[in-house]
Amino acid sequence: MALENTLGILFFIRKDKARKKDGACPIYLRITVNGLRAEYAVKRYIDPDRWLSSSGKAKGTTEASKSINDHLLTVQAAAFDAQTALIKRHETITAEAIKNLMSGKSENPRFL
Repeated sequence: MALENTLGILFFIRKDKARKKDGACPIYLRITVNGLRAEYAVKRYIDPDRWLSSSGKAKGTTEASKSINDHLLTVQAAAFDAQTALIKRHETITAEAIKNLMSGKSENPRFL
């Protein structure tokens, strides 16, 4: 029986990295595979009062909230696509490997 990889996806905000001018916090994606984590900044900011921690998304029906939530769904799909790509290549699935694939970094850089 093959070992089953567990993939967890969680969006959260980092209040400790809030911007000074408006207090908006960056949104991060936490990828967990078999208990090991990697974090990835999704390049979006949100007011902490507009963030739902329980569901990991922006609250409300404003255009800004819809835009952020649509972006988060796209990032989540990219994480699952990265996992699928690793499976197809018969590579080891790790949180770091998924993060690197999503960010375009090579896990094994080649030097001249």
